[in-house]
Amino acid sequence: MSIGSKIVTLSAAFAFMTSAVSAEDGYYAGLGLSIGHMLSKSDLPSGASADDYSSGTLIGGYRKQADKGFWALEAQLEFPLNDELTSAGVPCSVGATTAYGCEVDGVLRLRGVYGHEIQNGLEAYATAGFVIISGDAASSATTTDSTVAGGFSIGVGMQKAFTPTLKLRGELNHDMATIGLSDISGPGIPANCCDPSFVFTSLQISLVKSF
Repeated sequence: MSIGSKIVTLSAAFAFMTSAVSAEDGYYAGLGLSIGHMLSKSDLPSGASADDYSSGTLIGGYRKQADKGFWALEAQLEFPLNDELTSAGVPCSVGATTAYGCEVDGVLRLRGVYGHEIQNGLEAYATAGFVIISGDAASSATTTDSTVAGGFSIGVGMQKAFTPTLKLRGELNHDMATIGLSDISGPGIPANCCDPSFVFTSLQISLVKSF
């Protein structure tokens, strides 16, 4: 066999092994960085809190290949680096105008993923699932309580394999969660109000390794 033929044969074998490995079923884990905007508001018209933020994210999941498509079950644990929301630049520690979120300690996403290969290891995917957000929220103009908000998370993204086990991902996430406060009271705040909520929109870049 000529040298040229050997090179062609070895290249074809490597391409086959690469595509086979990258399409295998199995677990994966990764690290991500996000930038985004978080908003918190209630049914009352007297105000809302917001902040632009960045965060670090831990990622873990299990992927199942289905021909050119795939599905996965995934968990993401996100830690905002600047976690304080303000209303017109005023933090809750100075005074809140109504019931809304004050700080975010962490965000947990539990979601399903479905995607399809476009070409040459480039895949597009969509996500849907649940989100849990922990932090503090204003229960009156001068007090805050620890809270856990629960709701839904959706997202879209693309990922590209650049080695048999490593993928670079970019995705847009949107999270909506209702804040749970046991007692909301204060001047101008009616009883049993207000269904305060968190709404997060973020762009995430991550590196994921399969095992």
